[in-house]
Amino acid sequence: MKTHFVWCILLVMLVHFSCQEKRAEKPETMESATSTVTDFWEKFDFKDSLAIVKPEVGEQAVVDFITIAAQSDPKKSADAIKTMLKRASFSPKVLNFFAESYGKYLYDPNSPMYNETLYQAVLEFLVDEESIPDYHRQRFQDRLTLIQRNNPGSKATNFAFQTVDGKNEDLFSQQSKYILLFFYEPGCGGCAHAIESLQPIAKVQEWIKRGDLQILAVYANAEPNLWKDYQQYIPSLWKNVMNADRSIVANNLYDLKASPTFYLLDDKKVVLLKDRNLGENIGYLERFLH
Repeated sequence: MKTHFVWCILLVMLVHFSCQEKRAEKPETMESATSTVTDFWEKFDFKDSLAIVKPEVGEQAVVDFITIAAQSDPKKSADAIKTMLKRASFSPKVLNFFAESYGKYLYDPNSPMYNETLYQAVLEFLVDEESIPDYHRQRFQDRLTLIQRNNPGSKATNFAFQTVDGKNEDLFSQQSKYILLFFYEPGCGGCAHAIESLQPIAKVQEWIKRGDLQILAVYANAEPNLWKDYQQYIPSLWKNVMNADRSIVANNLYDLKASPTFYLLDDKKVVLLKDRNLGENIGYLERFLH
């Protein structure tokens, strides 16, 4: 289940230990944020590896930096990330610490600082860094390829599926003003909670009945018996399908870091929201459907 409780506790602890509180303050303008993000790491001692691994030093610096970078000009933030990683690359230990810290805060779906745009800059540096062993670089390359797919504004990747009544269809053949892809796992607590939260919302049911919304519940791991046993828990107004050829998982067609995962598409199958929580998806739909 995507809970932020542990993350909130961690962030509170880091703020408590912060020795850079002024840097973490929200800049008043985009220009001031960009200036700060560019200068943030100038006085940081990358050579003090013993201090860097302490939560109140290295990890706190990452948290403070991300706070500012998320508000800054995207290109300047990306450049600042790559510049600081270059400075950290003199030591495999230090570089690995920052690579893992960025992954923890920017790529973990449970993190309240989750930001794939910033994390892409991290990965772009890591895949080009020759000091990193090939097997690690390949892991970063695979992750980079994955997060570059199905981003907002791009057309979603098509995939085939089997319906409950045995028909073979695909994503692109679906017709609705909006499609909410709900990737789930049978028995997943977070998935059950999402179903329980969505099912009683009257306006969602009305959108579905009008043909304005289709909720496509997708089981990607394709274990037929598990899928059949779980069908009773999927609301009848939703379309429950199984990716029978396992192409989603086998070919990493979608970034399914956790269950459930949501993607919101328009009628052209263009991605509107990628891996955002249920509340954000409903909020988006409320702005355009009545």
